[in-house]
Amino acid sequence: MSRTRLEISICYTDAKGVKRYANRLGNLWLDTETMRGSIDLPPGMSIGNPGPGAFVNVQPPMPPKDGGEKGGW
Repeated sequence: MSRTRLEISICYTDAKGVKRYANRLGNLWLDTETMRGSIDLPPGMSIGNPGPGAFVNVQPPMPPKDGGEKGGW
C-alpha cells in the first residue's frame, strides 16, 4: 500500500472582499492504489465553509526552499 500526503488549505473572501488563505490546516493521506483517503487534523481543528466562493484545496507539501515546512506535524 502506497500512501501520499497532501496538505489541506482553504481560500475564502473576507467581509471586505479580500481573498484570504488558511494554509497547512491538516493532511489528506491518499492510498494511491484504491484512491481512498483519510483526513488528519490536529486536535481542536475543524474545516467548515466560511462563506460563498470558499473552497478547500489539497496539494503536495511545498519543499522547504519554497516556504514549506520540513516534515509533517
